[in-house]
Amino acid sequence: MASFSQLTAALISGSQETTLALASLNFDFSLVKVEAPIEYQGFGMSLSKRRKNDAEAGLTHITARKLGALFEEGLPDVSSVFEAYGRRVTEIAQIPSLNPKGSAEDGPFAEHVGADGTTIWAAATSGKGAIAVHLLACMLARIWKAPEAISIWTELVVRRKVALQDQCRTQTFQLSTLEAAKVQLTREQLSAWDASARAWLRTADEAKRLQQTQLTLILKNISLPVATTIDVYAGVMEAWTMAMKSLNSLIQGMPQRIRQGAVLLGLSAWHIYPDMFSLGVGSTLIEQHDALVNKGGVVTLGFKNADPAIDDGIYWSLPLAYLRYYGDPVTRTASAGDQATRVSLNQLHQVALGSVFATWGKFPTDLATPAGLILAVQGIYNALKVKSPQWLQTIAAVSRRFLRASGSERAEATRLVQFGQRRCPEFIAAAHVQPAPVFGLTNMRLLVNLFPTTNGKIECLRQASKSFDLDTGSAIIRYYESRSSGPRYTRLNVQMDHQFKRLFDGTMKQSREATDWKSDYSDERSTGDFARDNDYIGYTNSNTVPFVFCPPAPESPCALYEFVYGNYWTAAVFRPVHQEQHPRPVPNTIKIQNLILILSSKSIDYSLLPVQLNEVSLFTSSSGELSDYFRSLDALDLAEKIYSRLGSSTIDLRVTQQPLHSWDWCTTPKNEPHGYDLACAFSCIASFETGSLDLDPGDLEASAVMAMSYGNSIYVAEQMISDPSEALPLYAIKRIIGNIGKSGLSLLVPPESPRTRELGFSWNNINHCEFGGQLEDNFAGTSLHLSFSDYQMGIDVGGHGQRDQEASYIEAIVSIYDCGEWVADLDILRASEQWRGLGHKTALQKSPRERKRKYGTEDSYMEDLTISGTIGIKHVKFNISEYITADHNCDTGLRYVERLEKPTFIPEDLSSAAAAAADARARWEGNEQYAFDLDTHEAAEQAERNAINIGCRHTAQERSDPSCLAPVVAIDSWAELLDPPAVNGVVRAWDNKMARLCAAAVAAQKGYNVHVVAKSPCWRCDNVGCYTEEQHNADSLREARRLAEELGKAYVPLTLDEHHIFIC
Repeated sequence: MASFSQLTAALISGSQETTLALASLNFDFSLVKVEAPIEYQGFGMSLSKRRKNDAEAGLTHITARKLGALFEEGLPDVSSVFEAYGRRVTEIAQIPSLNPKGSAEDGPFAEHVGADGTTIWAAATSGKGAIAVHLLACMLARIWKAPEAISIWTELVVRRKVALQDQCRTQTFQLSTLEAAKVQLTREQLSAWDASARAWLRTADEAKRLQQTQLTLILKNISLPVATTIDVYAGVMEAWTMAMKSLNSLIQGMPQRIRQGAVLLGLSAWHIYPDMFSLGVGSTLIEQHDALVNKGGVVTLGFKNADPAIDDGIYWSLPLAYLRYYGDPVTRTASAGDQATRVSLNQLHQVALGSVFATWGKFPTDLATPAGLILAVQGIYNALKVKSPQWLQTIAAVSRRFLRASGSERAEATRLVQFGQRRCPEFIAAAHVQPAPVFGLTNMRLLVNLFPTTNGKIECLRQASKSFDLDTGSAIIRYYESRSSGPRYTRLNVQMDHQFKRLFDGTMKQSREATDWKSDYSDERSTGDFARDNDYIGYTNSNTVPFVFCPPAPESPCALYEFVYGNYWTAAVFRPVHQEQHPRPVPNTIKIQNLILILSSKSIDYSLLPVQLNEVSLFTSSSGELSDYFRSLDALDLAEKIYSRLGSSTIDLRVTQQPLHSWDWCTTPKNEPHGYDLACAFSCIASFETGSLDLDPGDLEASAVMAMSYGNSIYVAEQMISDPSEALPLYAIKRIIGNIGKSGLSLLVPPESPRTRELGFSWNNINHCEFGGQLEDNFAGTSLHLSFSDYQMGIDVGGHGQRDQEASYIEAIVSIYDCGEWVADLDILRASEQWRGLGHKTALQKSPRERKRKYGTEDSYMEDLTISGTIGIKHVKFNISEYITADHNCDTGLRYVERLEKPTFIPEDLSSAAAAAADARARWEGNEQYAFDLDTHEAAEQAERNAINIGCRHTAQERSDPSCLAPVVAIDSWAELLDPPAVNGVVRAWDNKMARLCAAAVAAQKGYNVHVVAKSPCWRCDNVGCYTEEQHNADSLREARRLAEELGKAYVPLTLDEHHIFIC
């Protein structure tokens, strides 16, 4: 038996030996902390305080100790791997942009900011066995979804304990083995272990983006299984040990030939990059120059995909017995190919562009032609000075970025577009409900309408004949010169008729009278119900082919002809039908190359294009399917608005596996007049983050979701961490690097009735001194903190019986503390509705039509477009060929391609706002290709909201004089706010954003009349502009300012029936 001194030494040093003395004392080995290896010391210093405490003494440390003890026996000696991994994670954790420190700017989420390396530090302080288990967690998280990985962990623990118990019964064993066989690990612990490793992978991938991208491209060309057995325990142990041993040899400088995918999965999950030698045609050495790998450590790859279109890479198939509550094991297959790739929003846009091109024909290498054609359509709107539809602006901007890219960026963009064509053809909409290529422009019914004259229509039909397989010699064109006239006919092939007439100048010209003819026979029939709108989407019913009886030549008997292409009602091409033939319907569309030629015609009237495209985008079949295509393109614009505020957030590419318009956030109608709201934005982020979860925005709004945690990101409603006077879009969300440590998607909701500190009977700390206009910050000790109750409710995401919830509501309590003393809990979003004024429209929230009626601003929306007469190409100075042939990487080529950048400014006063808006208007109106954009007015109106003193003409003394509010007192502590005065009060938290936010929320929750004052207030303007009845009834900010000026000049102190709280 070990002596007491030996036992004491074991306790002090943290030895992992399980002695009889420890066993007799019933000692909990999971609480022991060992000193982390030197390679990990820097990593520990980089962790946030909360994560470090959890890793050293919390539940994560206990999990690490137990898993390490459970699996340590029998693992290979891979010290080189442990050392190299420690240096790599330390290197990554010391990047400030990926591992920031929490600050007051992060509000209640400050303690949760930073990279989640909890499991790494917990493993480092628990022994080498725990480090190895963390490496396994990264391998599983790299290839499996969270519920599948947790199921694998559960089975591993169960099977490992059984194996150790069998060992203890059948052979000599150590006491540590017996203790390990008794460990208890809950599914919640394993879930948190997986979640932390999964979050770390996201951080490390971003840090090693270039190397990881190169490795991913290599893995796409290889199709290898991770393990040779489908037994979960045996397969995982085989893959895990093989990956560690092979990488250990590589780090030591010994080359390795890869025959299984386990090693490659390990390289990807552990972010170590040895040089690689790829065998095959044109064998090449791919150098990655990783300093962690000694010279000679080269991986040889000898297997490639037989089909290059299959780029899933390495794969793993396992039967999962613990995935569901009931039933046989569920066999799942996971791959490390494109479906597990995360991309930026710009990259997703390129994939969407490829999806648009998927039904436009084959463009194996020439992607510039269709992209340039999109810009040409946008250019027509610019030349007409007509505001294009939002969906067209969005896809044109994507095309412009593609064409402007060069070098490696162009190569990457090309791969993404091709991926969209190949793998995501229905990301925008199913093929059978999409319009004809180029947004319906290749449909001959629409295209013919762009030619106002009869000769133009005939010219268009003749140019389009190259796209159709028909005998041009026997085909004829039927056309109408007016709605009241009868049909006339002409030959499709003008070379078939050689009758000419001599003109006055002696030249010969083909005789129109000789080549055109008419017929008195008016019996026209069709083989089915041929609706006018059916011509838009092509023929799906072989019986729906119209035919007519008409003369094939002048003064000839009538014969049977069937419709081929064109506009059946104005000008179309027909071909003869023999009695033994059945109708032969063909798509009423032309090839894109022919479209370019036709759009270059001098006879076309471009002013008709907006009307035709508007008709296509709003056209709805009996099932309402066609408009889905354009709703998907509109949804790309909404996603760009949301993600433009989210920094470097990435998107799971699996989101492309279903049409974009089918997601709930896309189908939800806009919340007019405010546009898309916060719940819609959260639903969008949830689908893009996970690639699979489709949450109903209505449910999120009803639950008052204020933040969302997933992976290494916390998405917070900006109202939660912004000054209450700041004007924000309703969909404004900010990304904070960090998480709350929960598995899956966590939606944070406030408690139903937040608590506030009781008043008690204290009286000596409440002063309510008279307010003299001094602006001070007397709330410097105020801080916000986040905690969680035990309430957690899973969200129904479809199906049932699965053990793990993919998404859950988590009750989160946002609390105010004053110098460490609790004050109140908050529901900031609900409280902010009072001071944000969501119950009435502001000028910024009014529709463009309302702004035009009120302020005379331009309104160029499609419904206001009126076409009067014919506007030819010479009037709009537009040349489509320059879009197709321009060099998009030089200034000359961008003359027609690049849209004028919108001005961005934040004026501090009315004069600068007006000057900036006037300058922007002059620059836009001075360019004949571009229409004035209403965003300049919106920016000016936002400036009005941000600066309360816009238009104020009071002197400095008048501005700081609060006598107009009298009687008014200062509120300089939380006690004075919770026990409010009987007169007007001013909370003095000047220039303290979080204290102002807290004070406004508390005042609103207490039912006070709260008003948020600007940073540089004018008390005379605020007197009128904050709480008078006239202001509440004012129709707009401009009207309110005018009223303020009028009342401010002839000031009379107001008598108020109730007191108000001003937050300054």
